[in-house]
This record gives sequence, structure tokens and C-alpha cells, in this order.
Amino acid sequence: MSRGLETMILGSLLTEAFKDGTRKPVRTPRPASQDIATLRAAAIRYAGPAPFVPGDLVTPRADSPLKDAGRPHIVIEVDPMPESFRTPVIHGDPNAASFGARRDLRVAVVCDCEHGEVVAHWVESWHFEPFTLPGGASAPSEAA
Repeated sequence: MSRGLETMILGSLLTEAFKDGTRKPVRTPRPASQDIATLRAAAIRYAGPAPFVPGDLVTPRADSPLKDAGRPHIVIEVDPMPESFRTPVIHGDPNAASFGARRDLRVAVVCDCEHGEVVAHWVESWHFEPFTLPGGASAPSEAA
């Protein structure tokens, strides 16, 4: 199914869902100062080199667009000279979030599927933070 058709169908479904006026998206207003602080912190993380090395346990930040925040991923490669993704692929869209992405970190994660396969993919390091166990404890090292 094409992305345009998917968007049309989703738009139609959402229009129907909100038609009676009783269902409204829940958006908690945030002060602009909070958004500004978040954006400045993101800009600092984005401007710097990848702060991780192979073997580090990381997780997507809660404020990133990535799923699996809080689940452990392991860094398997760091690209010291990443290139920004600025060429749309066959089904690419220059308005998509991935356009211009600087994927400088390759991570592996155990998928949340029934058989728990390990999958690896390239990501932007600024979307990640060190992984900690619930309660703030550090993850056990390989020697433990």
C-alpha cells in the first residue's frame, strides 16, 4: 500500500473518530521555556560526537522518536565520520524525519517478538543515553 493511500485512510479514520466532538486529543500544554530547554539540550547532544563506544549498553531517550525507550541495546559500531542521509530513497520523502539523519551508531537489540531474535540497525547517537536497570543500578558487566 502506498504511503499516500495509508495517510488518506488514517486521516479518514481520525476524522470519523473525532466527528462527534467528544473525542479530543489529549495534549498537556507545556511552557515554552521547557521546550526551549529541551531543544537546547538536544542541539548540544546532536552537535557532539557519539559519546559511546562498542560494548556500551544504551537505550533510546524517552524524548526521542524511537520506540523501546528503557530497553537495553548494545553498541556494536561507532562511525567517526558519519554522513547525513540527504538523498531520498525510492519511497523516500524529504519531509520524513529520516531525511538528513546522521546515523553514527550501530546498535543491536533483542526484538520483542516471541523468539527474541537479535537485530542490528544504524541510529543517531543523540537519541540514546546510557542504559540503567530500574532503580538506577548500572547494568551488570560481562565479567559479573
